[in-house]
Amino acid sequence: MEERTVKSIKRYLQDDGVRERIQQNMQRGHLEATVTIGRVANLFNIKESKLRDWENRRLLKPARSKDVTGQRQYTPTELDKLAIIKELIDEGDFSPADIPENIEEIWNEICPPNTPQPRPMGSDDNKPEHKYIDLRIQNSYHKDLFWRYYASHVLRLSLMLICEDISFTRAGLIVPLRQKDIPASAPPTEELPKVGESIVGWLGLSRSFYTFLTPAPEFRYASDFHILQLMSIGESESKDNTLIVVPRMEAEARPLTLSNYVVETIRRLLEPLYNEVPDWNLYLGTGMRDLLDPLIDFNSGTNLPDVILTNIAERVVCLGGKTAEGQYRWRFCCILVPNNPQLPLQHRSLAVRAKTKDAPLDYKIGKTIVTPDTPILSISLRAFQSGRIIYRHMATVEDTSIVHLEKEQPIGSAIAIPVGGEDGVPLAVMYIVSAEADAFSKNDQYLLRMVGRMVEELLLTYNARLQVTEKFTNLITNPGVVDPTFEDFASENDFIQDVEDLLSMMKVLAENKEIIRKEDLTDPAVLKKVEQSSDAVSFIAIDIDNQTSLANKYGYQMTKNLSRAVGLKIQRQLHVLFTNPSDYKLFHIYADRFFLLLKGVSLEKARATADLLKQALSGSYQIDALRSSIELPPMSANVLVPAEITVRLVVASYQYSHLAIVLRRYPTETALASTSALIARSLDDVLNVGQNKGGDVVISWDPKIWGFIPWHHPSRLFEGKDNI
Repeated sequence: MEERTVKSIKRYLQDDGVRERIQQNMQRGHLEATVTIGRVANLFNIKESKLRDWENRRLLKPARSKDVTGQRQYTPTELDKLAIIKELIDEGDFSPADIPENIEEIWNEICPPNTPQPRPMGSDDNKPEHKYIDLRIQNSYHKDLFWRYYASHVLRLSLMLICEDISFTRAGLIVPLRQKDIPASAPPTEELPKVGESIVGWLGLSRSFYTFLTPAPEFRYASDFHILQLMSIGESESKDNTLIVVPRMEAEARPLTLSNYVVETIRRLLEPLYNEVPDWNLYLGTGMRDLLDPLIDFNSGTNLPDVILTNIAERVVCLGGKTAEGQYRWRFCCILVPNNPQLPLQHRSLAVRAKTKDAPLDYKIGKTIVTPDTPILSISLRAFQSGRIIYRHMATVEDTSIVHLEKEQPIGSAIAIPVGGEDGVPLAVMYIVSAEADAFSKNDQYLLRMVGRMVEELLLTYNARLQVTEKFTNLITNPGVVDPTFEDFASENDFIQDVEDLLSMMKVLAENKEIIRKEDLTDPAVLKKVEQSSDAVSFIAIDIDNQTSLANKYGYQMTKNLSRAVGLKIQRQLHVLFTNPSDYKLFHIYADRFFLLLKGVSLEKARATADLLKQALSGSYQIDALRSSIELPPMSANVLVPAEITVRLVVASYQYSHLAIVLRRYPTETALASTSALIARSLDDVLNVGQNKGGDVVISWDPKIWGFIPWHHPSRLFEGKDNI
């Protein structure tokens, strides 16, 4: 026995929670156990075959009855030893080979016989169990989290696989935990409770998923559902107790037929639920359960192991099955994640983020890196960059793509499974090694792809949780800005507020001003006076033409970056056109639409400004197609030059005296809001008309006709129906 393993066991057994559980199991043995192997198996939830195996390893030494049967007799001392062994294997992730024969001596050294024992079970039942905060957190994260995660996800993935071709409105999987004999046929729905304690996975009408443990599955209206055994088309009898539940009417209309590879994959995924957890009440039983949202930031520099990823890797090894000699077919598994997802795909290295206990000792979490900066890429990087499974059915010294061949011995075959990537860049790679050649069949690859979906969902969940927990300071200091792309521009809210402030001021400015009526504009002198008057407020609305087709061609990120580039160019042009910054203000309204407020600027000058802006804004732009432009230097590796863009502009100008009249149309309490909304709506409506006419145009208010027309054409476009 290695000294290092003994030290590890001692360190594990020194944990307060571990000692408490072992003492409770010892006490249970003293209070309830009988001496027969069958009674011990029931008491500790252990198969008799395991007890015999541990006896063969000399971990247990039961006596034999003196009668003719020679039955095994377990003394209280052996039961105490069994409680320690069970804890080390079930919760401590030690194998029977790791445990020394004198384990009880190690236990007595850590917890001497005179150590105070836990309260007898059943005493003070009404008093809630107290746990120290740090111990409760440790148990929730390290003990409970994985099996809850695995059970819910493997049941959901299995149901989605079953229902992929036939979309049942509802469906369920029932995993009976106590049945030993496989029934010849599925039970009638009304007799379903007889299957006993079961894990239930249920896909609801909304496609929400539910996982729970029940002592006896039962439906209120049994006739609404149909029970099926998990069987493929060619099977005459089921190989396990798993049951499928579907609505009866839908099952009769669309019979469920499952292929062999689907059924075998599901059986292998469900096998740990049957065989690896002796008591599911610890994880899914009734009563209070701690709410835990797991999260780890792989790019923060932390090298902490992730409990869910690590346990998934361990399950991968178990799912591979065993050889005739009882050894696992697959020796170890590592899960590798990009250490810098911001880099281009070909430049990303992969870091080991989870590994099984039998992985090479040199492999360190967060520190072992597979890099593309080598002449020959490893099969993990090949899988990551190609988005395909890379399989070496026979590992040889000549194949240098298995970069750590010497460390991974004995190695007969290896496989790398990209995780995710169906709709983009892969998120991770699962790397599995076997001592045997040809150890990964097609059915094995089906199974590993399903496990990969679990890893994919976990990593996507981590990314989503990271995104919503970032930059809380910005949320507090600038709550109005959600997307920072256009943070440099005033917003639509600012536009409404500034227009209302201006309208409020106009009530005073409009006093004693000459009111120009529509009929007065037949006089050319009056019309010219209106067009040149600075006793007015003007607006220019700007929109990029054909933005939808650009988005379809280059993607949303590029068009958003293009809109920002256009806005920045407008700002630069305004600095040149106006000497006084207080004369103008630019607002980003939404998408590719901007409004420009020009205080004290005549219609004539506003038209000239629009014409200059149209010439300056049309043309080609160098835009990053993948990442936000605010996060990048002016030029980046993802630059493209789209087709030349054009813009359409709308010019509107209003005399102060006329706006004062409009304000009086509305009740005092709504006058400012109604008038500002009318101005904004008018700009939007005319921009849409310009789009319908093909864009690349300046449309201006014409006081002579009391409507909008294309500025460069004398023909009349239309007369506004609700102009102000």
